[in-house]
Amino acid sequence: MSPSRMSADQDRLVFQAYDSVSQEDRIYLRLPAQNDTKILARHNRKNLSYFYDPKISGDKVTWSKAQIINEEREMGWCYFYDLTSNTCTGIDAGKRCFTEPTITGNHLCVRLKPEGQNFIDHDPQGKNGEDDANTYDSAEIWHYDLAKKTWDFRISNKSPLYQVIGYYPINLLQLNSNSHY
Repeated sequence: MSPSRMSADQDRLVFQAYDSVSQEDRIYLRLPAQNDTKILARHNRKNLSYFYDPKISGDKVTWSKAQIINEEREMGWCYFYDLTSNTCTGIDAGKRCFTEPTITGNHLCVRLKPEGQNFIDHDPQGKNGEDDANTYDSAEIWHYDLAKKTWDFRISNKSPLYQVIGYYPINLLQLNSNSHY
């Protein structure tokens, strides 16, 4: 197994690895100070779903599970693991497709992919004469308050803040967190 997609915080490391013998994706927690590695979650890939993007902040870990629907669509769900209570919870997304979670403190942010689309607002001619066929123009960032257990705001590039003469130049592609923001 080769570790991939990792995140570190203080003296802890989380990473995803795939076991080709059992066909399992696994999320691991590595504690170098204790020379210990634990499996936090495992999932069989037989139904074309996989884990990715594990992130850690203090005693909180998050990751996504995605299922490939076809070349242009995937559905995603996010999970939260509390290391203090050793409990794993799926974050309630309703019928939304959430991917790429990031966590800091009680703040969990995810990317919404409307209807699971990988290539949203496909425009082969391209706006302004450019080929922007691989954009995520309709993606949004959603914030989940872990303390209140509620989705409390979202960021969309359709906001007037991002609008420039009828064109929305902001593509929400990847999330990262630092401190409490």
